[in-house]
Formats: sequence, structure tokens, C-alpha cells
Amino acid sequence: GRLALVQKFCRNRAAVKYASMNDLLKWVTPEETALDFLSRQRREALATGLPFIDSQVKLRPGHVLEIVGPTSSAKTEILIEVAANVLSRDVGSQNSSEQGHVVVFDCDGKFDFIRFIQVLTARLPAQGSSGPVPDVLGALQRIHLVRCSDTLDLLLALNMLHREQATWQGPCRLLLLDNISAFVWQDRAAAGSSTTHLQQQAMPVDALRNQAAVAALLRELSQGLRCPVIVTKQTGVSQDDRQDGSKLIQRELLSNAWQSIVTHRLLLLPALPPGQALATLIQGPRHTEILMQWQATGYVGPLTRVQVTQQAILQQ
Repeated sequence: GRLALVQKFCRNRAAVKYASMNDLLKWVTPEETALDFLSRQRREALATGLPFIDSQVKLRPGHVLEIVGPTSSAKTEILIEVAANVLSRDVGSQNSSEQGHVVVFDCDGKFDFIRFIQVLTARLPAQGSSGPVPDVLGALQRIHLVRCSDTLDLLLALNMLHREQATWQGPCRLLLLDNISAFVWQDRAAAGSSTTHLQQQAMPVDALRNQAAVAALLRELSQGLRCPVIVTKQTGVSQDDRQDGSKLIQRELLSNAWQSIVTHRLLLLPALPPGQALATLIQGPRHTEILMQWQATGYVGPLTRVQVTQQAILQQ
């Protein structure tokens, strides 16, 4: 009996050793060559078509660009322009498996689809008497607009995206989320009734968990679908008087869990007060100036000005 136990022990150790060696060989076997890697890096780099973004960064899978600004600072307009530019590039492709898709999560109902069609139509060349209508219809089949009324809707939509994407013929090129801060106060109010007096001084735990869950899902989707993420955030932005107004500062509303996934940040501030800027857009020479600044860890870019017009949005 003792000899049988020794033999069994030796066989088990050999099996474990054999399995471990197979796992090791599988782990060190390269999944792609250096040429494949460089080709994939070039293929996955996304150009938004907006010079003030493309001159600063080439968006890749895993990148999260946060566009921050108060109301009337053209945040949603940037998303509309980027979506139209990305979709219009694949219009001439005859292979449907190469035509990319764009997903838009609209959290505050400001993504104007009529405006999107106008911008998209202007990007497409005219084709005979029918114009760009067939191309527009084809592009509209590759944009997916998801309206979210609360954080639960957003979490459910993010969870279902992998299953939905499996039914598409082409890859997902870009994820857009309009106003990540839309449900901050709603989540805080929902959790506020169950907090104590001491807990009211900080963000409620449920709100922190919601933001952490959204951040984790966006990071997972960006890496799994191999596409970058562009997010807008509505919050207060002002010029820092301590640095002679050369730096824009924001009022941060979101948790550290969200801030940790942001790789690039673009701050926007109307050069005129919101009411005056709107009047100028409607009545004046039909343009509004926006102050813009790139910020990252250890880097603060210079303040630049761009113009928002009715015909050509955000031209430097």
C-alpha cells in the first residue's frame, strides 16, 4: 500500500510538471511579430478630423479623452463632428467588414441627430442627381445612439455592448459618451437619504461605486473592442488668477476611480459670458470664440482660441 501511494504521488507530480511546462510554453509563444505589432498600431490609430485634437494626440485603444467645459462650450458639437468625420471615412469601402461603427451614449439628451446628419452630409461628396443620400443612409446604419436616463441605464447599456457588437459586420471604431457628469447629483441625492450627518460631507458610497463601475466598464470595452473613448463632462471651468490666467482649472465632480482612467484632458471655456456668446452666435458675425487648453500629468499646454461657427465648427 505504501508503494502504491508513492507511485501515485510521483504520477501526480509528473502530471503537474507536464501541465506547468505546457502553460509556460503557451505563455512565452508570441501572439504576433514585430511587423504585425507595428501594422496594428498604425491601423488602430484614430484621427478625429479635428486639427486641435489630432495635432496633440493620436487616439488608440485604451485612451480616454475627457472634454471638460461649462454649458455652451461646444462639447457636444465636438462629438458630432468627430462621429461624422470617422463614419464618412469608410463610406467608399466596398467591404462591409471594414466599415467601422460609432457608439454614442447620450446621458443628457443633447446629441442632436439632425445636426449630425447635416455635418455628415457636408463631409460626403455629391454623387449625381441623388447627391450623397445613399452614403448618408449607409453611414446612419453604423452609428448607434443610446439614450440613458440614469446611471443604471448607462451601466446596462455598457454591459450589453459586447453582445450587440457581435451582430455587426464591421469593427467598432469609437465610443462617445456625452456628459459623464449628468447623473452625479441624481446619484448623490438618491444615496443622501441613507447617509449620516458625518457622511454627508463626502460623496455617498453608492455614487462612488457607480462611477467606479462605469469607469471599469469603459476601460474594459476600450481594450476589448480595440477602440478609444471620448467623453464630455459638464462642470465649471475658469481661469486661474494665481497664474495670470494662463491656466484653466475645473471643478472636479467625479471620483478618483474615474479620474484614474482619463489619459488625456481638454478644457474648454467660452471667451464670452454664455448669454453674450449665444447672442453673438445668433445675431453677430455668427461665430463664438472658445478658450482651449490641453492638460495631463505634469503637462499644461498653452491657451489657444478656436471659433465656433454655424458652417464650420471649431476652426483654428
